[in-house]
Amino acid sequence: MYKLLIEECKKNNIVFLWGFTYADKPFRKIGFEIPFKSTMANLVINPTKSAAYFYSITAKKNISSYLKILGLSYASYFKFLLLKIRRRSGLKLQIENIDFNTPDFNYLQYPGLFGLKLDDKFMEYRIHKNPYSKSYKTVSLFEEGVLKASVVYNINKEKRGFIIHSYFDKDLSENKSKNFIKEAIFQTDLKKCFVIRYWGFKHNVQNADEASILKKNHFVFLNQGISFVGLNLKQEKPIKFTDFVLSRMASQGTD
Repeated sequence: MYKLLIEECKKNNIVFLWGFTYADKPFRKIGFEIPFKSTMANLVINPTKSAAYFYSITAKKNISSYLKILGLSYASYFKFLLLKIRRRSGLKLQIENIDFNTPDFNYLQYPGLFGLKLDDKFMEYRIHKNPYSKSYKTVSLFEEGVLKASVVYNINKEKRGFIIHSYFDKDLSENKSKNFIKEAIFQTDLKKCFVIRYWGFKHNVQNADEASILKKNHFVFLNQGISFVGLNLKQEKPIKFTDFVLSRMASQGTD
Protein backbone atom coordinates (compact mmCIF):
# COMPACT_ATOMS: atom_id res chain seq x y z
CA MET A 1 0.00 0.00 0.00
CA TYR A 2 2.82 2.43 0.92
CA LYS A 3 4.63 1.69 -2.34
CA LEU A 4 1.46 2.50 -4.31
CA LEU A 5 1.08 5.73 -2.38
CA ILE A 6 4.71 6.68 -3.05
CA GLU A 7 4.28 6.08 -6.80
CA GLU A 8 1.14 8.23 -6.86
CA CYS A 9 3.00 11.01 -5.06
CA LYS A 10 5.78 10.87 -7.64
CA LYS A 11 3.24 11.14 -10.47
CA ASN A 12 1.84 14.26 -8.83
CA ASN A 13 5.28 15.91 -8.58
CA ILE A 14 5.46 15.77 -4.79
CA VAL A 15 9.05 16.45 -3.79
CA PHE A 16 9.23 14.58 -0.47
CA LEU A 17 7.12 12.78 2.13
CA TRP A 18 7.57 13.28 5.86
CA GLY A 19 5.87 12.54 9.15
CA PHE A 20 6.30 11.07 12.61
CA THR A 21 6.09 7.50 13.85
CA TYR A 22 7.08 5.15 16.66
CA ALA A 23 7.22 2.28 14.13
CA ASP A 24 10.72 2.87 12.75
CA LYS A 25 11.40 -0.50 11.11
CA PRO A 26 8.51 -0.58 8.56
CA PHE A 27 9.42 2.89 7.29
CA ARG A 28 13.12 2.05 7.01
CA LYS A 29 12.22 -1.01 4.94
CA ILE A 30 10.51 1.12 2.28
CA GLY A 31 13.36 3.63 2.09
CA PHE A 32 12.49 6.37 4.56
CA GLU A 33 15.27 8.15 6.41
CA ILE A 34 15.01 8.55 10.20
CA PRO A 35 17.54 11.34 10.83
CA PHE A 36 16.33 12.47 14.28
CA LYS A 37 13.74 12.18 17.04
CA SER A 38 11.72 14.77 18.89
CA THR A 39 12.33 15.62 22.53
CA MET A 40 9.65 16.18 25.15
CA ALA A 41 9.98 18.77 27.90
CA ASN A 42 7.74 19.70 30.83
CA LEU A 43 7.46 22.50 33.34
CA VAL A 44 5.38 21.31 36.28
CA ILE A 45 3.24 23.85 38.14
CA ASN A 46 1.09 21.45 40.15
CA PRO A 47 3.12 18.32 41.03
CA THR A 48 0.30 16.11 42.32
CA LYS A 49 -1.95 16.73 39.32
CA SER A 50 0.99 16.31 36.96
CA ALA A 51 2.00 13.02 38.57
CA ALA A 52 -1.57 11.71 38.29
CA TYR A 53 -1.72 12.69 34.62
CA PHE A 54 1.65 11.22 33.65
CA TYR A 55 0.90 8.03 35.58
CA SER A 56 -2.41 7.70 33.70
CA ILE A 57 -0.60 7.66 30.34
CA THR A 58 2.37 5.48 31.31
CA ALA A 59 2.48 1.84 30.25
CA LYS A 60 3.82 0.55 33.58
CA LYS A 61 1.21 0.74 36.34
CA ASN A 62 2.85 -0.06 39.69
CA ILE A 63 3.86 1.77 42.87
CA SER A 64 7.49 2.04 41.78
CA SER A 65 6.48 3.71 38.52
CA TYR A 66 4.15 6.14 40.32
CA LEU A 67 6.78 7.13 42.88
CA LYS A 68 9.31 7.76 40.13
CA ILE A 69 6.82 9.97 38.25
CA LEU A 70 5.90 11.79 41.46
CA GLY A 71 9.56 12.44 42.23
CA LEU A 72 10.22 13.80 38.74
CA SER A 73 7.09 15.98 38.99
CA TYR A 74 8.28 17.52 42.26
CA ALA A 75 11.78 18.03 40.85
CA SER A 76 10.28 19.99 37.93
CA TYR A 77 7.96 21.88 40.29
CA PHE A 78 10.89 23.09 42.40
CA LYS A 79 12.49 24.38 39.20
CA PHE A 80 9.26 26.25 38.43
CA LEU A 81 9.46 27.87 41.88
CA LEU A 82 13.00 29.02 41.05
CA LEU A 83 11.69 30.52 37.84
CA LYS A 84 9.00 32.37 39.79
CA ILE A 85 11.42 33.70 42.42
CA ARG A 86 13.88 34.97 39.80
CA ARG A 87 11.26 36.81 37.73
CA ARG A 88 12.48 40.40 37.54
CA SER A 89 12.55 41.33 33.85
CA GLY A 90 9.74 43.89 33.54
CA LEU A 91 9.16 43.03 29.86
CA LYS A 92 5.76 44.08 28.54
CA LEU A 93 4.28 41.55 26.14
CA GLN A 94 1.40 41.68 23.67
CA ILE A 95 -1.19 38.99 23.00
CA GLU A 96 -2.28 38.89 19.36
CA ASN A 97 -2.16 36.74 16.25
CA ILE A 98 1.01 36.85 14.15
CA ASP A 99 1.40 35.90 10.49
CA PHE A 100 4.78 34.16 10.50
CA ASN A 101 5.27 34.18 6.71
CA THR A 102 4.82 37.51 4.94
CA PRO A 103 7.04 39.37 2.44
CA ASP A 104 8.34 41.41 5.40
CA PHE A 105 8.81 38.63 7.95
CA ASN A 106 10.00 35.04 7.93
CA TYR A 107 10.47 32.97 11.09
CA LEU A 108 13.42 31.03 9.63
CA GLN A 109 16.57 32.50 11.15
CA TYR A 110 19.49 30.89 9.32
CA PRO A 111 20.44 30.38 5.64
CA GLY A 112 19.73 26.95 4.21
CA LEU A 113 16.92 26.06 6.64
CA PHE A 114 13.35 25.42 5.54
CA GLY A 115 10.06 24.93 7.36
CA LEU A 116 6.29 24.94 7.19
CA LYS A 117 4.75 27.94 5.46
CA LEU A 118 2.93 29.47 8.42
CA ASP A 119 0.83 31.86 6.38
CA ASP A 120 -2.84 32.82 6.70
CA LYS A 121 -4.10 29.67 4.95
CA PHE A 122 -2.07 27.32 7.14
CA MET A 123 -2.93 29.18 10.36
CA GLU A 124 -6.62 29.09 9.40
CA TYR A 125 -6.40 25.30 9.02
CA ARG A 126 -4.13 24.52 11.98
CA ILE A 127 -5.24 27.15 14.50
CA HIS A 128 -8.35 29.18 13.76
CA LYS A 129 -10.55 26.33 12.49
CA ASN A 130 -9.01 23.53 14.53
CA PRO A 131 -11.96 21.37 15.69
CA TYR A 132 -10.03 20.08 18.71
CA SER A 133 -9.37 23.41 20.40
CA LYS A 134 -10.36 27.07 20.27
CA SER A 135 -7.96 28.41 22.90
CA TYR A 136 -4.84 29.20 20.86
CA LYS A 137 -3.14 32.47 21.64
CA THR A 138 0.04 34.25 20.58
CA VAL A 139 2.16 36.24 23.05
CA SER A 140 4.88 38.44 21.59
CA LEU A 141 7.69 40.84 22.37
CA PHE A 142 8.17 43.88 20.14
CA GLU A 143 11.02 46.37 20.19
CA GLU A 144 10.44 49.60 18.26
CA GLY A 145 7.64 47.91 16.33
CA VAL A 146 9.78 44.91 15.31
CA LEU A 147 8.82 41.38 16.42
CA LYS A 148 11.65 39.97 18.53
CA ALA A 149 10.11 36.90 20.19
CA SER A 150 6.81 35.07 20.04
CA VAL A 151 5.10 31.98 21.39
CA VAL A 152 1.91 30.37 20.13
CA TYR A 153 0.34 28.36 22.95
CA ASN A 154 -2.74 26.36 23.71
CA ILE A 155 -4.45 25.39 26.96
CA ASN A 156 -6.82 22.43 26.83
CA LYS A 157 -9.86 22.01 29.04
CA GLU A 158 -7.90 19.77 31.44
CA LYS A 159 -5.55 22.74 32.04
CA ARG A 160 -2.52 21.29 30.29
CA GLY A 161 -0.58 23.99 28.49
CA PHE A 162 1.29 23.43 25.22
CA ILE A 163 3.90 25.56 23.51
CA ILE A 164 2.95 25.14 19.86
CA HIS A 165 5.52 27.35 18.17
CA SER A 166 8.26 29.70 19.30
CA TYR A 167 10.24 32.38 17.54
CA PHE A 168 13.33 34.21 18.77
CA ASP A 169 15.13 36.82 16.70
CA LYS A 170 18.73 35.61 16.47
CA ASP A 171 19.88 39.12 17.46
CA LEU A 172 17.87 39.00 20.71
CA SER A 173 20.15 38.55 23.71
CA GLU A 174 20.11 35.29 25.63
CA ASN A 175 18.97 37.13 28.75
CA LYS A 176 16.00 38.75 26.98
CA SER A 177 15.08 35.43 25.34
CA LYS A 178 15.04 33.73 28.75
CA ASN A 179 13.04 36.57 30.29
CA PHE A 180 10.56 36.49 27.43
CA ILE A 181 9.70 32.85 28.19
CA LYS A 182 9.25 33.66 31.88
CA GLU A 183 6.91 36.55 31.09
CA ALA A 184 5.06 34.51 28.45
CA ILE A 185 4.15 32.16 31.32
CA PHE A 186 3.44 34.66 34.08
CA GLN A 187 1.63 37.28 31.98
CA THR A 188 -0.77 34.71 30.50
CA ASP A 189 -3.05 31.89 31.65
CA LEU A 190 -0.18 29.43 31.20
CA LYS A 191 0.63 30.07 34.86
CA LYS A 192 -2.75 28.49 35.76
CA CYS A 193 -1.97 25.18 34.04
CA PHE A 194 -0.83 22.19 36.08
CA VAL A 195 1.89 21.48 33.50
CA ILE A 196 3.30 23.17 30.40
CA ARG A 197 4.49 20.81 27.67
CA TYR A 198 6.97 21.43 24.86
CA TRP A 199 7.64 19.26 21.83
CA GLY A 200 11.10 20.24 20.69
CA PHE A 201 13.95 19.31 18.40
CA LYS A 202 17.72 19.73 18.38
CA HIS A 203 18.69 18.65 14.85
CA ASN A 204 19.56 22.12 13.50
CA VAL A 205 20.85 25.38 14.96
CA GLN A 206 17.46 27.14 15.13
CA ASN A 207 15.65 24.25 16.80
CA ALA A 208 18.60 23.70 19.16
CA ASP A 209 18.61 27.40 20.13
CA GLU A 210 14.91 27.28 20.98
CA ALA A 211 15.29 24.11 23.06
CA SER A 212 18.24 25.67 24.89
CA ILE A 213 16.17 28.72 25.88
CA LEU A 214 13.45 26.45 27.31
CA LYS A 215 16.02 24.37 29.17
CA LYS A 216 17.53 27.50 30.72
CA ASN A 217 14.03 28.32 31.96
CA HIS A 218 13.98 25.02 33.88
CA PHE A 219 11.91 22.92 31.48
CA VAL A 220 12.86 19.30 32.15
CA PHE A 221 13.76 17.46 28.94
CA LEU A 222 13.09 13.75 28.49
CA ASN A 223 14.98 11.57 26.03
CA GLN A 224 11.91 9.71 24.80
CA GLY A 225 10.52 11.09 21.56
CA ILE A 226 8.78 10.16 18.34
CA SER A 227 10.87 9.56 15.21
CA PHE A 228 10.82 11.88 12.21
CA VAL A 229 10.62 9.99 8.91
CA GLY A 230 11.39 11.50 5.51
CA LEU A 231 11.55 10.21 1.94
CA ASN A 232 13.00 12.23 -0.94
CA LEU A 233 11.00 11.56 -4.13
CA LYS A 234 13.17 13.71 -6.41
CA GLN A 235 16.71 12.35 -6.32
CA GLU A 236 17.89 15.19 -8.57
CA LYS A 237 16.84 17.59 -5.77
CA PRO A 238 18.68 16.43 -2.63
CA ILE A 239 16.98 17.24 0.66
CA LYS A 240 18.76 17.46 3.98
CA PHE A 241 16.00 16.70 6.47
CA THR A 242 18.04 18.03 9.38
CA ASP A 243 17.56 21.51 7.84
CA PHE A 244 13.80 21.21 8.44
CA VAL A 245 12.80 23.62 11.25
CA LEU A 246 9.97 21.99 13.21
CA SER A 247 7.63 22.76 16.07
CA ARG A 248 4.36 21.42 17.43
CA MET A 249 2.73 23.18 14.47
CA ALA A 250 3.74 20.04 12.54
CA SER A 251 1.55 17.82 14.73
CA GLN A 252 -2.02 16.78 13.91
CA GLY A 253 -3.46 19.54 16.06
CA THR A 254 -5.02 17.42 18.80
CA ASP A 255 -2.58 19.04 21.31
